[in-house]
Formats: sequence, structure tokens, C-alpha cells
Amino acid sequence: MNIDQKISDICRTASPRYSSAGQHNTVAGDISNIKFDAPDSSNPLSMEEYTRISFTTNSFNGPTLCDLNREKQLETLFEFLSSSGKNISAEDFNLVMQTGAGNRSNIIHASLQDNISTALALFQLLPAEMRESLKKDVSAAFTAMKKHKPTDDKTAKSAKKQFNKLNHALMKKVGLDNWPSGKAALEELCKKFMATSVHPDILNKLQQSGVISQERRREFEANPDQIKQYLYKAVDEQNERTAAVHKSCFFNYHTIDDKSFCLRLLFQSMEYKTTFIADLLKKMSVKVPLSSEGSATPSSRQAATEQPIII
Repeated sequence: MNIDQKISDICRTASPRYSSAGQHNTVAGDISNIKFDAPDSSNPLSMEEYTRISFTTNSFNGPTLCDLNREKQLETLFEFLSSSGKNISAEDFNLVMQTGAGNRSNIIHASLQDNISTALALFQLLPAEMRESLKKDVSAAFTAMKKHKPTDDKTAKSAKKQFNKLNHALMKKVGLDNWPSGKAALEELCKKFMATSVHPDILNKLQQSGVISQERRREFEANPDQIKQYLYKAVDEQNERTAAVHKSCFFNYHTIDDKSFCLRLLFQSMEYKTTFIADLLKKMSVKVPLSSEGSATPSSRQAATEQPIII
């Protein structure tokens, strides 16, 4: 079992699901990805005033975050090709780009899938004004995919060659073609990927469960490191170590195939973060006592705004 699979397994088991028995009638309770469960009487913290919240390992919208992000990346590429004069429907485009998806039967097909995944992610992260110069490479890669047959090595090799060229151009565009300056560029790329493709999903779950307010969400968006407080610490630390290995290995590789493989694993490790949001104990709504002047007392205000307990 490789390290990528190990962290995947850890992440899947770190955020357990619970039955919906005793589910409270809340907005979040109607969202399949968030569970509100009855308190556990054996836990001294889980008394009547507490409710337990646990989160699915899928994305806020249903599918895995990896699948959701790929859909968005494909949409970006389709819109670019359409605006560049390619006459193709969205349905046909998706069929072409899904040719041979999941086929890792040999190094040729596996490398093609790595190249496609990395190209889609990098293209999505590239500012719109920097994409225009890549029109020729994008078109050539798409044309090669139209000729590709799912299990055919020859057409897979031709498609891989074109995606190699595209990824080489993309890596150069984002500054990953030089050392040591490329190290800082890779860090910035990861920050952008987290900000656009990972953190929104985590914050959607937290906000729609009532754990954070819209104002608090804006604070997290401005200071994303604070989001870590809602993740299982041990699993997040392991995830960070895994990502660090991929970052380090990227500059030790020399071929575009190897670099694409490394970036695919790196992006995937970041997407895993939405799978281990910690289970929480949250105080249920309380009636706020008023002072003789008709305003909430200091102690009642504190009780009403108490932060959830991570368990």
C-alpha cells in the first residue's frame, strides 16, 4: 500500500458517521452531509444541553471533493475551448475527456491520467489572462484525446505526448520550471488551490451546520490557518507531512510524467482535508435570561455564544 492510499484510508476512518436517530429539526439537519445526533448519556460533556455534529467525508454538494473539483476544472477548459472557436457540445467534450478514465493498466495509461488530472488543475489555477497563449497546446491535447481509444496503447501514448507539452507549458507559466525560485511558486500554488478548491467546502459545511456565522466565515477566509482548529489534529499533521513529501519530490523528478504524478498526489492530499473535519459537541439553543433593564446578562451572553467542543 502506497503512502497516498494510507493517508486516504486514515482520512476516511477519522471522521465517522453516525445514525440520524434523534436528529434535531434544523436547517443543517436537512443536509445529507451533516449529521446532528442525540447526546450520549455516557459522556459527561454530552448532556441534554449538547448536540453532537459529525461531517461526511464527501463534499458539501454530495460527490467527493476530488470529483467536484474535476467537474469545475473540466467546465473551465470547455469554456476556454468554446471561446477559442472549438465547435463541440458540453456532452461530447465530457465524453472525450473521460475516455479511458481510471485506466491505469500500464505505465502509459497511468501517466496519461496523471497528466490529464494535473493539466486540468493547473489550467484552473492559471489566471484567465495567462491562458490565451496556451490555446495551441490545449487544442492539440484535446484533439489527441478525441483520437484516443480507451484501451489502446498507441493512441494513449499520442495523447500523453500532447499533455506532456501542455503540462510543460503550464508548469513554466506558474513558475515551477526553476529551482530554487520554483519552491516559493509551488507554495503559492498550493495556497491558491486550498483557497479556491478546499477551504470553501470546509467552510460550507461549518457554516450550514451552524458552527460558524457568515461573519466568522469571512474571518476564516482572511486567516485560513485558523480553519485547522476544526480538523482532527493528528490526521491533519499526517496530511501535512504527506504534502511536504510530494512538494520535496517534485523538484527531484526530471520528467513531466513524474512531475505530473507528483502534483496529482499533492492536490489530492489537499482535497482530503475536507474528509477529517472533527466531530463537535455544540450547546443547544438556550433561553437568554434578561436583566431588570431588559438586556441579556453577561453570563447569559457568554452561554449563548459558547464555541463548539471538538471531540
